[in-house]
Amino acid sequence: MNDRIGILLVALLLSFCQFGCSKEANVANDPYDEAADAAADVEAAVAEARATGRLVLLNFGANWCPDCRAFSRAMEEPELATIIGDRFVVTKIDVGNWDKNPGVVDDWGNPIAEGIPAVVVATPDGEILFATRRGQISTARNMGRQEFAEFFRLLAELGKAG
Repeated sequence: MNDRIGILLVALLLSFCQFGCSKEANVANDPYDEAADAAADVEAAVAEARATGRLVLLNFGANWCPDCRAFSRAMEEPELATIIGDRFVVTKIDVGNWDKNPGVVDDWGNPIAEGIPAVVVATPDGEILFATRRGQISTARNMGRQEFAEFFRLLAELGKAG
């Protein structure tokens, strides 16, 4: 009986540690840099977009958000990473609990009002071509690979006609 209790306690301890004993261990897997200077990152993305002829894709989210994590993982899938890299300069912006980087959020039309993750696609001149102002991807963890691919293919078409 004592062996079973010991095994159970060890299993519980390991499962707790998996979900947060060491913040440092989780930081490497966090898609949003909580210490980043979002305004400077956006400025750098806009400058790179100007220099390369690509669009700016701002990805607003938070590390605690399962949908944001799913969206960020999807962006790294090889097929999507190619589409995204060819057409966009991406910047991830940590919004915390809707309390971080409010100036950047407001500068881009408050795309997070109806949920995160949220994206804004803009020209290097700051013209917003698309924003998820109605929470279109706020349930990203329920989206399949095909849905992500179609979403990014549609985004990649933005601005091509003009």
